[in-house]
Amino acid sequence: NKFICDCRLVWMHTLRNETKNQLIRETLDDLTCHLEMKDDHHEPATSLFSTKSGSVDTTLLDEGDLSLNPLNSGPGDDEYTDDLYYDDEDDYQQQQSSQQNQVTISQPDDPYLRHLFQIPVSELPCMDEPKSSTQTLRPFVNTPAYAEINANRCSTITVCFLTISNMAIIPNPHSAMTSSKRDVIVVLSLQAIIAALFIFFVKYGEKEDDTVYPMFQDVHVMVFVGFGFLMTFLRKYGFSAVGFNFLLAALMIQWALLCNGFYDLDENTKIPLSIVSLLKADIASAAVLISMGAVLGKTSYVQLLVMGFIEIAVFSSNLYLGSEVFKVADAGGSIFVHVMGAYFGLAVSYVLCRNQKNSDTHNELEGSSYQSDMFAMIGTIFLWMFWPSFNAAELSGDDRHRAVINTYLSLASCCVTAFAVSAILTPGHKFDMVHIQNSTLAGGVAVGTAANMMIEPYGAVIVGIVAGSLSVFGYSKLTPAINNKLNIHDTCGVHNLHGMPGVFAGLVGALMSGIATEETYHQGLYEIFPARAPVTPQPQQEIPNLITGDGRSAGMQAGYQVLALVVTIAVAIVSGIITGFIIINPTISRVALENRYNDALSWHLPEEEHAPTANGLENIDQADVSSKQNPPNVVSVE
Repeated sequence: NKFICDCRLVWMHTLRNETKNQLIRETLDDLTCHLEMKDDHHEPATSLFSTKSGSVDTTLLDEGDLSLNPLNSGPGDDEYTDDLYYDDEDDYQQQQSSQQNQVTISQPDDPYLRHLFQIPVSELPCMDEPKSSTQTLRPFVNTPAYAEINANRCSTITVCFLTISNMAIIPNPHSAMTSSKRDVIVVLSLQAIIAALFIFFVKYGEKEDDTVYPMFQDVHVMVFVGFGFLMTFLRKYGFSAVGFNFLLAALMIQWALLCNGFYDLDENTKIPLSIVSLLKADIASAAVLISMGAVLGKTSYVQLLVMGFIEIAVFSSNLYLGSEVFKVADAGGSIFVHVMGAYFGLAVSYVLCRNQKNSDTHNELEGSSYQSDMFAMIGTIFLWMFWPSFNAAELSGDDRHRAVINTYLSLASCCVTAFAVSAILTPGHKFDMVHIQNSTLAGGVAVGTAANMMIEPYGAVIVGIVAGSLSVFGYSKLTPAINNKLNIHDTCGVHNLHGMPGVFAGLVGALMSGIATEETYHQGLYEIFPARAPVTPQPQQEIPNLITGDGRSAGMQAGYQVLALVVTIAVAIVSGIITGFIIINPTISRVALENRYNDALSWHLPEEEHAPTANGLENIDQADVSSKQNPPNVVSVE
């Protein structure tokens, strides 16, 4: 209990507000600190600390804006984890009779002593130069007389301090920040590993079909422009949304070429590359970008890269299981891309936020502005226009023809329905930009699995109507409930755009598989469902170039479609949870709770933008502050 009053003690404020242990909280309330002197007359270093005797300022203690200086950061929110939430009620009850819920504190006799929690966080002075992590967490005053103060509480304070110090001393001193030289080395190392693998395993393919290139380029635009700008809705996270999307996708398409190719090696154990290979790599990277949407603003770019490397490996294995073993039809990737990406990301987000109360996950930067929502609409329009190519790119002939038409109609009806349902569910019957940015795209996801099947034009329209309604309802009602009840924080609402519509698409695909007949599809039946082809050719089936299959019935094929959907959800959740625990490892740079959704931690910002203040949060302009005073999902116009 021999501390200097400066901003290195901000982590104690965070501990005081994070802990659920009443004994620790009340003990911390009694902490005092010593003011440094500014001259030979031994006057306090600042007059801001003039306080009177009385109760602890509970308004200050309950505030959520207790932030860490990014230069002197203590442990972030994920570093506290379970140790801050242990239950010590047995020890507490033995002392409870001598304590009161409202702690009344007398001003210390020493004029240079102050009770730490009576000093506003913003008024704690900072050192001129940052200290090492060990010095930062141990700002003691070397005064023998000071050690006698509150000596009866020494044991409790020591235990509390040693516990937090043990969690704070970690291999990476920048773990509460998002940028360091170590992070750059990780990025370069990952690229070097991929380059080495390309040397040994990758070659040019011998055959090529240039007709695929136009649709490949459409998908390429969706990945780098559509997904990137769709996530720029956060008012102070636009650089990171587009930039991290760019970085992550560029690395993941290389890794996906390898992971997909390992299941398609030639006789020389080489991976032949073609335009189709590039297309499949882009589609695989889309699953990672969907997962990124669930954890947007809560992770560093190193965490995203590690998450992406694991997910691509799992994605390729699950894709091989579903398409080659189960032999299911999923033309638009609604099961293997959208469901996989959504529930993988939600599982990772659950691990990141599992020990946080709902109020702790709220950040005043987690919101949009008029300009940021306009940029996000750019991503929406690009995705909406090119989605037919996404669903039809890997198809050919009649299958591609039907996929484009079905996706086109489903998107159109979904867009209109999303506008209407948004006005119904929003107070004042106004449109909500969150719904328009996302739910208008749900039709493309919902029709993906059955895009090349005979669902008829009216069926595509109905699928779009259901998808738009389901997605808007999810954003309006389900997302708040999931956050409050399950503690799963979904930044972009990927569960409503990709998760639920993807599951719906899987069920539609199973239904259409169960009613598919040769009379309806002719020889195209065995192109869409190769497992339904007979085990041995039958003379009466005059189908040229027929490849034998497993002889499945329509019902069996429908069952395999559902099985692939269930397995994908299970694989996504399990692998996502494991990945979440991997990326919160102390050796990987992380983002502290109070530093989330802030570009300033990773980017040089233009001069007109405010840099992070001493407490680690960026100053928010008046227009952004005014948006907090409006009802949820209502944008304040400057």
